[in-house]
Amino acid sequence: MPTVIAKKNADIHLSLEDTYASYPLIYLPGVAGVALGVMCYDLPRAGRKITMVFSSFAMGASLFAFASINTQAGNIGVNAMEYFFQSMFNAVLYGFTPEAFDAPIRGTACGLSSFWGRVAGMVAPLIAQRFLPSSPHAPVSAYDNVLYLAGAVTMCCVVFTALLPSKMVGSHSN
Repeated sequence: MPTVIAKKNADIHLSLEDTYASYPLIYLPGVAGVALGVMCYDLPRAGRKITMVFSSFAMGASLFAFASINTQAGNIGVNAMEYFFQSMFNAVLYGFTPEAFDAPIRGTACGLSSFWGRVAGMVAPLIAQRFLPSSPHAPVSAYDNVLYLAGAVTMCCVVFTALLPSKMVGSHSN
């Protein structure tokens, strides 16, 4: 993402300093996303599962939107929206993961979940690198493939989250 953001900002003649100066505007809404995720956590008829489905859908949609927007305000706004929903999703996910497993295996299951999340976080940039153009003079639209890939993977998360059972195995063993 930093490569895509830098290229998109360079295309509209913003400096690297402008890119970094926009980061607080992008990441500050994440605090509100966490707060909203926490508030939605125990909502009747919505709760964890629907909150994660909604936030991952909105996160994926914002990645697709980022591919079609290329103004400073649009870049900041769509990135802030993506980070808001990412933070909302993670707030629920981190509370939900321990509940999803019976007490005897909870620590191992959470550790494995964290491990695979870290592995995916390391592998994702390596895969995304294959979708970046090889020429530094490629048009900014050539960088959209990475955004489409990220959006598609996030939309897969919507499907898998929607398929989670409503009654979790460990919910009785808090």
